[in-house]
Amino acid sequence: MKRIITGLLLLLCCAALAGCGKNDITLTKEENDLIAEYIAGILMKYSYENEWKYQKLNSSNSATTSDKSGQTPTKLPSQPQTVAESTQNTKASTPVKGDITENKDLLTSLPEALGLSGVTLTYKDYITGNSYPVDDYILSVPAQSGCKVVAVELKLTNTGNSAVVLNSSTGSVSIKLMAGDKNVNSYASMLKNDLTTLKNVSLSAGESKDVVVLFQVKESDANSIAGSVMSATSSGASLGSITLN
Repeated sequence: MKRIITGLLLLLCCAALAGCGKNDITLTKEENDLIAEYIAGILMKYSYENEWKYQKLNSSNSATTSDKSGQTPTKLPSQPQTVAESTQNTKASTPVKGDITENKDLLTSLPEALGLSGVTLTYKDYITGNSYPVDDYILSVPAQSGCKVVAVELKLTNTGNSAVVLNSSTGSVSIKLMAGDKNVNSYASMLKNDLTTLKNVSLSAGESKDVVVLFQVKESDANSIAGSVMSATSSGASLGSITLN
């Protein structure tokens, strides 16, 4: 291109020199304007500043990039994924939620998930009735219409050498009871020993406290709780399960 510019400049010089001779070369105004515009555009394109701009523009618009050796790598076409591969990858990346068949001990993982550190949890029993607790003159949770209260009784024990203060944080923890053919969510209450709503409960070293997890279960399912499974998840991940007996 630079040779073309040089040639055009020589032609203009020749035309100018020829104008001094006998054979004048006459250009129209339009032809002069076209030549001037062309030369100006070429000069701008190859000036230092505009050369950098053109290189940057061409680099950003390029579909491929060059490596340090100056060679342009060949982009291999992507292979279509088969249905089987797609399904397999989806299963591998999707967590299984609420899988109560996993070999996990709920009594070990649940306290930590609830934010209760320094204590152990053990299973005691379960009680089914129209309210819980059943003692007179104390705060109790009544059964909802068409339901029975199922109370799963547990025990917290401070196994450390110093006192602990317990505050439950259910957060992303979900506790369920398989009653009949349905999973029933735990029922949060104002009971001071509700495992899911403990607030500023102090336990000295070696001290234990009875706690409970409540469920509102349909009357038709309340008489067949023995053998039912209580499970829990945290952020969709299984914390394990226990069988009520």
